[in-house]
Amino acid sequence: MAGAEPVILDTCALLWVAQGGGALSEAALQRIDTAPVVYVSANSGFEVGIKVQKGKLHLPVPPADWVAACPWSPPIRSSSGMESR
Repeated sequence: MAGAEPVILDTCALLWVAQGGGALSEAALQRIDTAPVVYVSANSGFEVGIKVQKGKLHLPVPPADWVAACPWSPPIRSSSGMESR
């Protein structure tokens, strides 16, 4: 049954979804849309930050804010122990 299993997005897929689909096929986009749970690795936040730092990705807000605003991102814990979403 399509969409019955959770989905995990890698960094590229996360960026493509955030930009409206990008290089993802219609089947992949439908699978993401129908998944009961969509996961994003905490490493994706790190990789997004690196891409911004190297000038390979431009975001309208700081990387931590952008990742926190993604509907599938894990909570981000600051050094003070506070979580944000």
